[in-house]
Amino acid sequence: MSLLDRFLSRHRQGGPLHTRPTVFGRKWAITAALVDLFRCLMRLQTVSFKGKQMPYFCRKDMIRTGRSHARRVREAIEKAESEVMGCFDTPRRDWWGTLINREEIRWYLNASRERIRLVIKNVLDFVEPGANIVEVGAAYGVTILALRNLGYRVVASDAEHSIRSYGDALVQTGIENRRWDFHLDPCPFDSGSADAVIASEVLEHLQISLSAAILRVKQPLRPGGVAIFTTPNIWRLGNIRKVIKGENVCEAFPDTPAVKNGVIVDARCHPREPSMKELEAATLDNGLSVLRKQYFSAEGLPPIKRSAFGVLPFFNAHLLLVGRRDGR
Repeated sequence: MSLLDRFLSRHRQGGPLHTRPTVFGRKWAITAALVDLFRCLMRLQTVSFKGKQMPYFCRKDMIRTGRSHARRVREAIEKAESEVMGCFDTPRRDWWGTLINREEIRWYLNASRERIRLVIKNVLDFVEPGANIVEVGAAYGVTILALRNLGYRVVASDAEHSIRSYGDALVQTGIENRRWDFHLDPCPFDSGSADAVIASEVLEHLQISLSAAILRVKQPLRPGGVAIFTTPNIWRLGNIRKVIKGENVCEAFPDTPAVKNGVIVDARCHPREPSMKELEAATLDNGLSVLRKQYFSAEGLPPIKRSAFGVLPFFNAHLLLVGRRDGR
């Protein structure tokens, strides 16, 4: 008798499915063996919970806690969004010429809600409540307002023109929003003053290398502090379609050159979007160990497309990476 037959014979006689009709014999025994194997693996498997590895059999507690966290995050974001809408009064145009009014802000909030939720979830996973959080490029300030609502100490930074265009809510709610021209100014934060730095949808706007940008972002981080990045994914499905059609995936230049202070400048919104490989390499080059990397979609997807992206996640529209500063 082969080893497999011996193994199956034990399941026929005393396995969890031994009361089943024996007409199926070997098939039922194989099924029983697979069920037992699956149960054993589940007992041994660990899953990530709040940045720690926990036994799989604790999953019910994790689900319960996760639901509680999800509700707190949702309520914090809703409160932050209402603060942003309540503080806005006068329409104006931003640096790229987009009209900023209530309709534009409402569209932005709807399009960014999932991304903001994911950033906050990662803060909760890796950073203790009450810690110091710095957000670079805070824009309307929904993320930083929501984190304040969750008990974190928060400070924002942005370019002067962005503060004028988007920063009403931060000014009126008393959150410090420091002016920082990322290309020209020195870092306005003391080194080691932040437990976490967030740069969400910022890196793709800059006109310096990805490695140089992350070097600047990590300056306020203390050793052991966490940096959270999100960017558009250059290899998202929409861009793959363009490549197949023979189209260019880079943002086009305008018909009329942009001139600032008598100098022609690159005024494109996204001069360069990274891939996950590039983002991870630049993070490692700057002495940050990668804690988590993830592809995600900032907007809700229908079930079929969500399932497809679950199988092929690298076609999602956005990237998320969490890094920890090593050393002193």
